[in-house]
Amino acid sequence: MSQLSQEDIDFLIQLYYEMEEMKGIVRTNEYEEQLLKYDFTAASARKVANQFDPDRNGAISRDHMYRALNCSPSYSPPLAIPRDINILSSDMGPYLQYFVINMARKNMRYLPDMKQVVSRIKTRLDSLYGSLWHVFIIRGQYWGYYSHDTHTGLVFKKDDLIYVMYRSPTAT
Repeated sequence: MSQLSQEDIDFLIQLYYEMEEMKGIVRTNEYEEQLLKYDFTAASARKVANQFDPDRNGAISRDHMYRALNCSPSYSPPLAIPRDINILSSDMGPYLQYFVINMARKNMRYLPDMKQVVSRIKTRLDSLYGSLWHVFIIRGQYWGYYSHDTHTGLVFKKDDLIYVMYRSPTAT
């Protein structure tokens, strides 16, 4: 691959791991579709996905991805959850958790009201990981009992707010 910044390499690896956590196997066409959702051009998304699947078998392996990125197979992008975040409950993998928490923090920082924050987070989750996401931001105590798809539940606290995010079970 042409010269990529460390930030770009970390992004491509994190995206792979997010998809692997959600689906188990990373399909080449689905990886390409995700890149498009992150504003890659169609040509660059196709090029990256194809370089990660040199055998053209429709699936991307970690080995092929690391080889294409010229990285050691033992390399892992940094995933520091900020100290002001307290994860109360989660069955999400660490890469998806990292993305969702940072997305929520950015929206809280830049949007003026909670209604917009919740709407933006839900819209982004729906567009990246499929529809049927639910997002709640709660001030104070709460009790809840709900069903959700495997690896899509996250509850965390920041300051006096509790964030609850999950995707409804889907028929498969």
